[in-house]
Amino acid sequence: MRRSFLSLFSKRVTIPRLSPTHTQARIVRFEVASNVEVSAYDSVMVLECSPDFVTEAFRDKPDDMMRMSVDTQEEGIIRDLNAHDGQWLDCGEEIGWGGDGGGVGGGLGGGSF
Repeated sequence: MRRSFLSLFSKRVTIPRLSPTHTQARIVRFEVASNVEVSAYDSVMVLECSPDFVTEAFRDKPDDMMRMSVDTQEEGIIRDLNAHDGQWLDCGEEIGWGGDGGGVGGGLGGGSF
């Protein structure tokens, strides 16, 4: 199957896996709006991570859920952000698209921020 020029240079923005045991997160808030240019290391969103983010031996309580700020790795424009109404999302699930700002894509790090 042949991919279009656009799909070759667009990059998915996904829920990142922040530890080897991490499986889910929910978006608390976005720090940027859709269709806004970001620079490398800009904070983009705050996630509430599932309890498996940290192994049980290192948690104060078994159901502790940490909040993490997620930064970009590259510059570009983030498009079509979707917080999924605060639902729990699996790591790797798509929440938007990134591009270089020229309308054709490219820019925001391979699979996730």
